[in-house]
Amino acid sequence: MKQISILLFFFASSVASACNWTNVNLGYGDSCNRYNFEVSGTTDTCFKIEAKIYLGTTLKATYVKRNFKHYFQDTGMYVVRVKIINTCTNCDTVIYKPIHVTCIPNASSGSGCNWTNVNVGYGDSCNRYNFEVSGTTDTCFKIEAKIYLGTTLKATYLKRNFKHYFQDTGMYVVRVKIINTCTNCDTVIYKQIRVTCKPNTSKGCNWSKAGIYYSQNCNKFTFEMGSFDTCFKYTTLVFRNGHADTISDDRIFTHTFSDTGTYYIRTTFRNKCTKCDTIMYKEIRITCLTAGIQSWNDIAHPVSVYPNPAASSVTIGVENIHQLGEVNLVLYSPLGNVIYEQKVHADTNEIPISHLSNGIYLVQLTSDNHVYASKIQIQH
Repeated sequence: MKQISILLFFFASSVASACNWTNVNLGYGDSCNRYNFEVSGTTDTCFKIEAKIYLGTTLKATYVKRNFKHYFQDTGMYVVRVKIINTCTNCDTVIYKPIHVTCIPNASSGSGCNWTNVNVGYGDSCNRYNFEVSGTTDTCFKIEAKIYLGTTLKATYLKRNFKHYFQDTGMYVVRVKIINTCTNCDTVIYKQIRVTCKPNTSKGCNWSKAGIYYSQNCNKFTFEMGSFDTCFKYTTLVFRNGHADTISDDRIFTHTFSDTGTYYIRTTFRNKCTKCDTIMYKEIRITCLTAGIQSWNDIAHPVSVYPNPAASSVTIGVENIHQLGEVNLVLYSPLGNVIYEQKVHADTNEIPISHLSNGIYLVQLTSDNHVYASKIQIQH
């Protein structure tokens, strides 16, 4: 009889543990009326999920998976009700999340047609150029890029990241048409590219190690330019709203941005020994100012980023994250553009990266009064 009591005690303890919903939450990100939802902490095959979206008492949609997208057809206060069942332990819980939708495509031309954060950046290695249409990670965007030499069309690309090998020197024009299919807005961006280098003309034209890298403490940035060599000279400018300022001629320097918003860093790399030069761009987004903000140094909420290097996914861990309030997670590309952004609530958060190119990326976590930034290397 005593042995049976002990077994019952362990069984009860196991059920109590399995019914712990601490790490389970409903997170989301939005772009106007398009919302991406994720029921975090439910990757176990035991979990079954039923999500219902209501406007008042009217059921608008039902989803039965942990990741789902929903397009809201009208503004208003919605409620997302998620029932989660652990079929292995017969435990269940319900999460309610109020969603206030304030944006509908075409409701405001100023909202849907705002191209402030959209730009065409590039880096080059002799005649090989890597282009990126920044600010267009939303699935609503369609891109058509055409490269001309004079009036002759040389190439067409239909994606936001593309490589082009120029076959000859000269002045080229890159014409990028961007269409937002959700808002029926479009714009065209032109870039002039002067190609002065052909392969093997000079080994000094190899820019494979060139790059703009940085660490961040809120709006204070420490920049470091790659390609350390006594032959190299650097000139770095910052652009915002069409205005440009030179901020440094050094390889390593610190700069404090005076306001929130999106900036573009433009660095010219010159090899004075071989008479080669190239230009690289980096997009910087400032979301906080220095007052009351400090680098993440909280032993109660340590951050872990692993594996590093990573191939298929990278996990971001923050202990006791539920005590921090709202925490925003952003992943920046090697060019400094935002390629992933999500409000996180779980202690561990996995970012899929198998679709990304090899390179050095930056992950940033921001809470009410802390900023954490770390470089990660993607190596497939």
